[in-house]
Amino acid sequence: SGFSVGIKKDGTVWTWGSNYKGISARPISKPEEGYEPGQVPGLKDAVSVSASGSVLVLTQDGAVWSWGGNNHNQLGYELNEKENYAYPVHPSTPRKVLGLPKVIDIVSAGEMSVALAENGVLWAWGGGGKNTLFDIDGGVKDYRPPTPIKGLPLIKKISSSAGVIA
Repeated sequence: SGFSVGIKKDGTVWTWGSNYKGISARPISKPEEGYEPGQVPGLKDAVSVSASGSVLVLTQDGAVWSWGGNNHNQLGYELNEKENYAYPVHPSTPRKVLGLPKVIDIVSAGEMSVALAENGVLWAWGGGGKNTLFDIDGGVKDYRPPTPIKGLPLIKKISSSAGVIA
């Protein structure tokens, strides 16, 4: 969707490009304003970012923050009553994903989000489908809230390409 996100050396998060689904996470009154890099308010100490329809940011303390596309609950948190009336719902303010242990790696993979805990356990939330890691424990289609994935060995590193977690 023509969007980029990055982390500066000081741990601040910056976005530029399209503001489709509010993914820039910063005030933009005219579309052309989004094409200039701008700092995402309220986020600091970021160490990793992953974006694919929604954005995940990992901070130094092992916390995960998310915003953007949320058609399948891939943001990992409950929306307030006002947000639930708007469909599709795409919050543009970063929020902390609760219920996770200390995280060391993240992947935003389209309609699903994945976090690797410090202890090697993989956690997932959002939507999946056939032949995704969601099928491992019985074909569950949507995880909400973040849920540890059963049946996997302890994991050291995760990555994604076109929604496929490796």
